[in-house]
Amino acid sequence: MSLQQKVVDARSRILGSYHADALWSMNSLALVLKDLSRKDEARLRRVRALQGQILCLGKNHVHTKWTQEARQRLEEMENPHANDQH
Repeated sequence: MSLQQKVVDARSRILGSYHADALWSMNSLALVLKDLSRKDEARLRRVRALQGQILCLGKNHVHTKWTQEARQRLEEMENPHANDQH
């Protein structure tokens, strides 16, 4: 288990799974996993973090917006031709 995963687990256990800091840590873990080319795990973490942020912080919270924007950028990088029109 990575140090980042341990941080996510500890924050979730101590603060609660839907605490802003626990969700932020989960999103950070997603970025680390993406950098390690563990794209499926990264995508799952990003989705969970975003869902939790929307539920707990609201869709207009700065952390939620940042996570949404980061998710969109990462998806565009992973699928650069997804929005091409033929």
